[in-house]
Amino acid sequence: MPEHGDTIRLVPKDQDSYDETMAVVEEHGWEEASAGQGATAAWTVPDEDAKVRFIEDGGTAVEYFEVEGPGRAAAAKQLQAKIEMLEPSEFRAHLDQFDDDVDAQRLALFTVATAAPEKSDAKVVKLLVEYLSHEDSLIRRTAMIAMGITRWKDFIPPLEQVRDEDPDEQIRKRAENAIEALSKA
Repeated sequence: MPEHGDTIRLVPKDQDSYDETMAVVEEHGWEEASAGQGATAAWTVPDEDAKVRFIEDGGTAVEYFEVEGPGRAAAAKQLQAKIEMLEPSEFRAHLDQFDDDVDAQRLALFTVATAAPEKSDAKVVKLLVEYLSHEDSLIRRTAMIAMGITRWKDFIPPLEQVRDEDPDEQIRKRAENAIEALSKA
């Protein structure tokens, strides 16, 4: 389970998991809670002393769960028992299934970045770096945004190469911006 500080982040493979989510809520007696900023819905998990927030990121269109509190691992397992979550070992297969659809490929890149663990993973770095040389400049730009989502400084050297060598001036400028953002992360 990818932990981000005191929060577990879970990203469903199927980005339309409403019915499955409601089944978990009903089965385990989760209680509706104040969603708070950025969340679409939230529940307390009384038996586990945890809170689950469902988030639909407006900038990337990625749907995911954040689970907080002392019982977060147990509450996360309740979700995982009903909803298939995207794991790092599945990132390449997830991205490969959308090779022919730019919009779906962009969502897949954002989804992978959101599902990435807090600490840098060399295999994930290598995978995302591959997209920096994609023929479509929109995919290259999306890969840079995805790198920013992870906040991993490992992306700085490949981004420096893009900044110095990409044929598209806009991509070079975006690479510089991404480098600056990751340097401050």
